Amino acid sequence: MPRKSFVSILIVFALLFCCYAPAEAAEQNGVVMNENVIHKLKDGSRLVEKPLIVLSRTTSYVTASKTYEYENSDGVVEWSAKITGSFTYTGTTSFCTSSACVTTVYSGNWHEAVNNASYAGNAAFASVTMELKFLFIVIKTQNVSLTLTCDANGNLS
Repeated sequence: MPRKSFVSILIVFALLFCCYAPAEAAEQNGVVMNENVIHKLKDGSRLVEKPLIVLSRTTSYVTASKTYEYENSDGVVEWSAKITGSFTYTGTTSFCTSSACVTTVYSGNWHEAVNNASYAGNAAFASVTMELKFLFIVIKTQNVSLTLTCDANGNLS
């Protein structure tokens, strides 16, 4: 076999080996759930709950975030709200130690009217109200409640 062919085959196998990611490694790579959850609203718009992302983890501490995107009836993402929570867990109990929520406007005349983040027990909470204005008049209001929980073994939802 010519040397170039042998080197090419080795490179292909190395790339395949490096790109292979077993299913058990999904959380280590950051994604806990792998599908969007869609919440359809009465007016044809929808809230899309994006996959939960693990930002950091140790044997007793985890920080994660979950994002909700608001899509108008044409499927255009107009804004998002992201909750981030930090948790400690021991195998018998878990506690949330911090919670934060950030909103981002991508299009339209939306603005954040309310953004309250809190935590209690093993859960991080956020309550967000976004308002759409036209000529300084609020023409639409959208409320979103975000929750991030951690069980005693560090499993997130």
